Amino acid sequence: YVTDERKKKLAFTDTWYYQGEGMLVPADSTLANREEAEGLTLGAVTGTTHADLALTLTDESDLKLFDTQANLIQAVANGQVDAAFTDQAVVAWSLVQNPNDKVKLVTPYEPYFPGTIAAAFRQDAESDELREELNGALADLKATPQYLEILKKYGLGEDNVAE
Repeated sequence: YVTDERKKKLAFTDTWYYQGEGMLVPADSTLANREEAEGLTLGAVTGTTHADLALTLTDESDLKLFDTQANLIQAVANGQVDAAFTDQAVVAWSLVQNPNDKVKLVTPYEPYFPGTIAAAFRQDAESDELREELNGALADLKATPQYLEILKKYGLGEDNVAE
């Protein structure tokens, strides 16, 4: 993530894509946003900000924590939780690698913790030159349909497109 704090120490390229947490639900779920998950049994990976988010929507007794992303996905698939919050890009790629027709990511979805993804560089002249070259190539790619195709290859989509 590009943050103001990280910008103090690093130089970033232009934005590659946007992402935040994702909301994973059973394939037959009608849940369309996090507000509809309020008061339900929710899941997240232990120690993540996603667990903190889930606690704003449900009681601690209705929050189930899992040690891995794979176990979280399985809990949604098996109906142990009504919805789960996790890193959107990670779960999207997990579902590309291991398709599971028992779950889906809610889309479109407006993340509570939106993030900007870019490459980080040292703050020096040599890195600035390389970063600018990369920005030029990135701008060229974003101007083509191939940019969205690449995002889709990894389970992302139009919601993740950076300007």
